[in-house]
Amino acid sequence: MRISIPKLVTSVKIEHAELEDLHRRIEHLFGTIREILEMESTKAFGEFLPSIDLAETSDALTVTMELPGIETHEVRLTINGDQLSIEGVKDRKQPRGVVYSCCEREYGKFSRQIQLRWSINIDEATAELIDGILTLKLPKLRERRGKILEIPIVGKDANTSE
Repeated sequence: MRISIPKLVTSVKIEHAELEDLHRRIEHLFGTIREILEMESTKAFGEFLPSIDLAETSDALTVTMELPGIETHEVRLTINGDQLSIEGVKDRKQPRGVVYSCCEREYGKFSRQIQLRWSINIDEATAELIDGILTLKLPKLRERRGKILEIPIVGKDANTSE
């Protein structure tokens, strides 16, 4: 009587490899779904994310944001440490008796946070909102590279008697 163990072992190994491949594919699929859900959950109903451009020169950072239909009092700009925040609300100004059959423009709250890699001279920063384009000019602070600053040390000297 002869038992064919190698075929059985080979078959099990193949099935195990196929299961491992299926497991890897399912994990990848669920990872992708999780990423999509996390991105969508950050965009709550009634919120939108205006487009921005960041431009840098040796002296300043310029932030340009599209905000059509927004007035200056509807936008709030703040800097907290190295975080620039641009927040506001774009309301739909709907006349009475008008019913839209198509509405593709975005309305609601908006908020953008920009991590600043530069120290900003806040006293010289400017912002203007003209024709739906918000432009922030954020001058960089002068760097102190190459300058030697001496820091005084406070303490008791060993040679000093009380």
